[in-house]
Amino acid sequence: QQEFQRQVLPCLIQSSKLNAFINPPYTVLIYAPFAQLSSYIASYAMWAAAGVLLFLLSLALINREWLGAHCWKLSKLLLYSLSFFPVMLWFVFGQATGILLLGLSLSLILLRRENEFSAGFVLGFLAFKPQIALCLALPLIIKFRWRSLIGGALSVSICLATGYDMFPVQMKEY
Repeated sequence: QQEFQRQVLPCLIQSSKLNAFINPPYTVLIYAPFAQLSSYIASYAMWAAAGVLLFLLSLALINREWLGAHCWKLSKLLLYSLSFFPVMLWFVFGQATGILLLGLSLSLILLRRENEFSAGFVLGFLAFKPQIALCLALPLIIKFRWRSLIGGALSVSICLATGYDMFPVQMKEY
């Protein structure tokens, strides 16, 4: 990975020490299946396709849960979503936005249905991007939604335990 980063961004990388773990090491479990493909281009294409599918699934869930009563069409919601600049950046930079959007959507739907523990459990798996997970976790803390917080603590613990079990050195370095 370091060699690839040096090839792509030689002018931006001044030192020989790169941050190999922008995400926690356990997130390699998300990316590894895509890395097994024959080329970087194929891996990126499959990653992007998976992200688009998760994005569409998220929109369908949001549409059904909140907007269905207003007779919105999924195509209209998709068009509005694609006109939002950060969504376009996600496609260009290959971020994990599809995973994040699905997790946030499911958490909000579960909270709306008063399934607190499950909502927190789903939200906790988004801890690989804490700045995103905290957007929903902070109000849960302020509102003392303990069942949600316990669910989140359990899934975060599962992620950390998996990371320390599979990648102990890397987790300590992270």
